[in-house]
This record gives sequence, C-alpha cells and structure tokens, in this order.
Amino acid sequence: MAANFGTAAHPGITLNIVTPIWDPERNTESSSLEIRFARDGDVPHGAERLTQDRFYPVCRPNYQDGAFDLETATLFECSGLTGTWDAWFKSQARPFDRWAEVNRGSTFGIAVNVALEGAGIAMVHDTLVVDMIAGGRLVRPFDHAPPLAEGCYLIPPEKTGQTAASRAFAKWLWTQANQAGTA
Repeated sequence: MAANFGTAAHPGITLNIVTPIWDPERNTESSSLEIRFARDGDVPHGAERLTQDRFYPVCRPNYQDGAFDLETATLFECSGLTGTWDAWFKSQARPFDRWAEVNRGSTFGIAVNVALEGAGIAMVHDTLVVDMIAGGRLVRPFDHAPPLAEGCYLIPPEKTGQTAASRAFAKWLWTQANQAGTA
C-alpha cells in the first residue's frame, strides 16, 4: 500500500505502529485505531480483516545468477507465523528437509532486507512486497502462492471511542487495501 496518508490532512489521528516483539494490548490504550497483523482467533471482537494475502518466496532478480535453486539457496522467514518454508512445501505436497537450515528473524523487515541485499530467498506475503516486485527490486522465482492464515486487521478503539478523524482514516485505509487487491 502506498504511504500517502498525511497527518496534515487528518490532524486528529495518532498512529501506534507496534512490531510483533511488543505486546500490542499494552500499547494501544490511547490509539484512535489499531492495525494489527494477527491470526483470526488472536484479535478482539469487532476487528475487521483488511488483507487476504498469499505467501511465497522472493529474492533479487540476479540471486544465484537467476538459477533459483532451493537446494542450495540461503532461506529466510519470519518467526512465529504460519507462512513458512515448511508450510509452502507442504501446500504443494512436496517434502521439505531443510527446516533446520532456515534463517529466521523476529520481523519481516529482516527477511525482506536479506532478499533486497541479495543474501538469500525470503518467505514473505503480498502486503510486504507487492510494490517491490512491481518495481523490479524483487522477483517471485516460483509461482506457487498459498493463502496466508495471518492478515492485517483494523481494530476499533475500546477506550477512546471513534472520532471523525479515525473514521476518515479507516475509510482511507479500506480504499488503499481494495486498490491493492488485498482486501
């Protein structure tokens, strides 16, 4: 999604961008809205799923001189998610015996940067890399892309209540998600 939403246009908005290494429940009390990357059962009642991503490997176009050999490639993924190398292989009914060799990071930022730097092939999902693929910075060396169990959820505020600004931001966010084809 393009990051063209300015706080100048909506001065009543405060954003709280929390990475998975922080407990979101302790950091959202004063937020106008929360966007959380989670599984269906891990979000509060009233949360609305924004994305329906697929997961797949990405790398630089010239990684392994374009050979894209999964037997010798350096593999990366994000810890604690369902979109793993093992799951990707299983979804194709193919064995995966390199699970002990997979490098993991606590955030997708680590895996994406590894791919951008040409240091390996990273397992990612649509929301993270669609613009980088469109711009030619990353490629999908394999077509297979099963659905990802996790997604981005829009969570309304419990304590602060919705405001005109939070409703405007939510409307903009839904428009962006629909334009990206991930809603």
